[in-house]
Amino acid sequence: MKSLFAGLSNQMAEQRAQHEQERTWLQQQHNSEKDNLVQEQQREASSLERQARATLQQHQQHAQEWRKHDAQTISDLEAQVSSLHEELQQVHALHKQNLAEMALLQEEERQKASLNKEASMQQLRSDMERIANDLKRSHQQEMDATLHKSSVVLFTSSQRSF
Repeated sequence: MKSLFAGLSNQMAEQRAQHEQERTWLQQQHNSEKDNLVQEQQREASSLERQARATLQQHQQHAQEWRKHDAQTISDLEAQVSSLHEELQQVHALHKQNLAEMALLQEEERQKASLNKEASMQQLRSDMERIANDLKRSHQQEMDATLHKSSVVLFTSSQRSF
C-alpha cells in the first residue's frame, strides 16, 4: 500500500506539477495576451492621439487661414471705408465750393440788377429832366410867341388909335 500510496503520491505530484505547468503556461498565455492587448491599446491610443493631433493641427491651420482671411477682409473693408470717406469729403468740399460760387454768382447778379436798375432810374431821371427842359423851353417859346403876338397886337392897336 505504501507503494500504492507512493504511486498515487507520485501521480499526484506529477499531476500537481503538470497542473502547475498548465497554470504557469495559462498565466503566461494570459500575461502574453494581456501584454498584446495593452500594446494594441497603446498602439490604438497612439494612433488616435496622432489622428487627434493631426486633426487639431488641421483645425488650427484652418482657423489661422480664416483669421488671415478675416484680417484681409477687414483690412480691405477699412481701406474701402477710408476711400469712401475721402471721396465723401471731396464731394462735400466740392459741394461747399459750388455753393460758394453760386452765392457769389447770385451776389454778382444782384449787384448787376441793382446797377441796371440804378442806370435805368438815372436814364429815366435824365429823360424826365430833358423832357421837362424841352417842355419848359417849348412853353417859354410859346409864351414868348404869345407875348410877342400880344405886343404886336397892342402895338398895332395903339397905333391905330393914334
